[in-house]
Amino acid sequence: MKLGFGLLLCVVTLACLVGCGPKMGTVSGRVTVDGKPLVKGVICFVPETDPNRSTTVEIVNGQYTANVVAGLTLVQISAPVSAGAFPEHDGPDAAMVERTEESLPEKYHGASELSLEVKPGPNTKDWQVEVLPKFR
Repeated sequence: MKLGFGLLLCVVTLACLVGCGPKMGTVSGRVTVDGKPLVKGVICFVPETDPNRSTTVEIVNGQYTANVVAGLTLVQISAPVSAGAFPEHDGPDAAMVERTEESLPEKYHGASELSLEVKPGPNTKDWQVEVLPKFR
């Protein structure tokens, strides 16, 4: 009798581990800046229901793919660029340290206005980011 109960307990535990986690979606697409593919950057998906389960992936030649918790997500796109090398401190033997600056407006990363409803399974979303002002 103990073997039957133990087996049942094992099956129920396994079912919970497999089926009780959050539903996931795969999001892939392109990121363009002023109409051209973003050469290098990152895109971050922050689920509204659980911000601690955010997903950040690289954007390479405008392309990205990310496994994301399904549901409404805040999206942040960042494209740091080199601002040059600077001495680590004022001493004579200071090592040079590479510094970066963000090349995209704040509305795409730190104060992002972007969001996406991620469905379980495959999702496709292209993002068109604008840096240069449009002249009319």
